[in-house]
Amino acid sequence: MTRQIRRWRPDLVITMQPLRTKNLYASHRDHRTVASVALDCIYPLARDHMAFAELMPEYEPHKVREVHLMQWDDADLVVDIAEVMDLKLKALACHQSQFQDFPGLEERVRERAAALGKAKGYAFAEAFDRIVMPR
Repeated sequence: MTRQIRRWRPDLVITMQPLRTKNLYASHRDHRTVASVALDCIYPLARDHMAFAELMPEYEPHKVREVHLMQWDDADLVVDIAEVMDLKLKALACHQSQFQDFPGLEERVRERAAALGKAKGYAFAEAFDRIVMPR
């Protein structure tokens, strides 16, 4: 993951929430693990020239500017996704092995996105904790 951050040099990384949340469905162990690894790679590993020195000079250190962690409760940032809601569902449908009842999942995803957007007046939204990285 550190190599990919150095390769693609993103300003923004969006990842799962690394902490257990009140919504247990939103905090699967594998999702939390990936989020923790992503955060470790963002800081300090991808930006530190002493970490993975064997990647240089091809993959020089990079400083990600901002991280968005998916959030269901008390989010810092709410993003309107109404224009891409159908695309989101189409992408989820590609993960056929993950769902036995896709119509039921689609309904729950729409309900959650509507609930997240309600306070901002959005038909559908995603919500995040926003971390702005110091330079």
